[in-house]
Amino acid sequence: MATRNRADDPEYWEKVRQARLMSGEEKILLGLRMFEAACNKMNDAIREFIPDAEDGDVLAILRELVARKKEIEDRSCPIYTT
Repeated sequence: MATRNRADDPEYWEKVRQARLMSGEEKILLGLRMFEAACNKMNDAIREFIPDAEDGDVLAILRELVARKKEIEDRSCPIYTT
């Protein structure tokens, strides 16, 4: 996947402009909605991969995926340590 040059991307700058107009409350609400949408997308992917999974199993897998993602994001990168 090629990296997009954001300096020349009018769609990106429109999103930046819209974000700057939002209140803090609106930004938090949007973040929550985006998180919910991502969870729903992961739920759908889990159900597609394991169609017979019980609701509790899907939730447990989703929680594990979120925990692993957080663990990876929190891990320091040895290349960038000072």
